[in-house]
Amino acid sequence: MVRDTLQEISALLERYNWSSNELAIALLGDDKKMWDYLVSNAIWGGAGSIADHYMWDFPNSRRQLETLLIRLGREQMSLGRVNERTEMWVTAFESWKAKSTPMSHQAYEGWFPECLVCGCGNVGPIVCLDPACHQRNGLRKVEAIDQRLVTHDGHSWKLCQLCERRFLSDPAAWGSFALCVGCWNTFARAGIYPPTSASLLVAAVERGEVVLRPEVRVRKIEA
Repeated sequence: MVRDTLQEISALLERYNWSSNELAIALLGDDKKMWDYLVSNAIWGGAGSIADHYMWDFPNSRRQLETLLIRLGREQMSLGRVNERTEMWVTAFESWKAKSTPMSHQAYEGWFPECLVCGCGNVGPIVCLDPACHQRNGLRKVEAIDQRLVTHDGHSWKLCQLCERRFLSDPAAWGSFALCVGCWNTFARAGIYPPTSASLLVAAVERGEVVLRPEVRVRKIEA
């Protein structure tokens, strides 16, 4: 079923010349290649992913894509083989479908803030960049689906899952940054507090503590 659904997604993308070599290799390869692709950010990530990036100019096809992604995500979830953001995307798609609301992108509230670490937008729930909040709450995994999007003073905001600090989430709110829950949990599992500024992120990458591509990976560097 998973391979069949992925094949349908590929066929839909091919209508618009949007299928990729990476997707073709996943479909032609063995189960390991397919599953490496299915749990990657290529489908379930933020900016540039299949879930986020494709078919904005073709609403009917976009809705068809989201329906296929719901099916694929549910199949993956039933097998316990998912990306950090699979459940978030499936929940969002199902919510938009039920409410007949538009999908999220940079022109809609909720796409921002972007994640400081992975660089993705439309990340769902967030954690703030305040080191004091991190220390106070500790490196615990955050289990959240609700992105806590609120309206205040005529603007849209997302609330930190740990302390309720507000982050601007208006359409086109470029320069609004936080941590996505996926990246926060990656650091929490490694027992390392995440960088809270661009300069600290660069330093962590230079030390080899953080690898950003193709997936965010974190390792503790012994002194």
